[in-house]
Amino acid sequence: MKVFESRMKSSEPNGYPVLVFIHGGGFGFGSTSKYGYEHLSQNFVSHDIVVVTLQYRLGPFGFFSTGDYILPGNTGLWDQMYALHFLHQVLPYFGADPNRITVWGHSAGAASLSGLAISPHSSHLFHRGIQMSGSILCEWAMNDRVVEHSKELATELGCETDGSTKIHDCMKNKTAKEIIAATEKLDPVKTSMQKYKFQPRKDGEFFPFSPEVLMKESERIPFMVGVTDLEMGMMVHQPYHPVLNRMAIPDDKKKTYNAKDLELFISEAVVPHWETGREGGRFRNALLEHFVDRDPSDDPEVYLKRAAEVNFLTDVYTYF
Repeated sequence: MKVFESRMKSSEPNGYPVLVFIHGGGFGFGSTSKYGYEHLSQNFVSHDIVVVTLQYRLGPFGFFSTGDYILPGNTGLWDQMYALHFLHQVLPYFGADPNRITVWGHSAGAASLSGLAISPHSSHLFHRGIQMSGSILCEWAMNDRVVEHSKELATELGCETDGSTKIHDCMKNKTAKEIIAATEKLDPVKTSMQKYKFQPRKDGEFFPFSPEVLMKESERIPFMVGVTDLEMGMMVHQPYHPVLNRMAIPDDKKKTYNAKDLELFISEAVVPHWETGREGGRFRNALLEHFVDRDPSDDPEVYLKRAAEVNFLTDVYTYF
């Protein structure tokens, strides 16, 4: 956790307002360090806002689950909840007001934010939200397949999987390096709407009921909701990204990238869970019509940009 503070005392009697940022990364990668301090200080601290960035456990360290009370999962969300709880205790020492906390999240951070807003364990710990390109209702953000993937990881690590207690005890004896190496062998990203193997689940604890039920019963918090432009460009322009490489476009293909390549990209990487061929899936057909058939061009950059756009669109499809 990093805290950047203004040197001047606030004119407000209870101190400065607080902005807490939760980074994205599909619950499996990313960190606060990539954001640094300079832009946060220039854009927010200079306007008398105390800024906090949160780090939370990722991948199997944050979301491994056996689907029961032995390893229910959602540890990464509990990390965020306890961080907010901690802030209530320390913010007054930084001249900040713990009763004016805005949580801002991007992608998985936005999904985390919406999860924090509906969980009875955390909804009372902040007062406003900025939800950017993600929701706990996204198909990639919450599903019970994490249990299946957790058992796959346990098997890869040589653990018996015929009982949750055995899995728990075996995993506790594995080093972080061993777990990371085994996770990479499993290919932590899948080319589907449910891209990531380790994410939140309906656990009966952090989420006592389904998100739909919790949304009706949770406290009403003012929210700003939106998306970012071309955020999925990283999946197109980083062919050797250690996590996202299966969604990327190779460097040698970028120079000649065309409409046919984009059509294959949509069919094979973006929405492979639908039928192949133009007859399969109304949403897939709409993607082809809008991104492939619209305004033909000989410029590879046009279709590379559209590849990033369509990748982003499918990520937020279930959200909207």
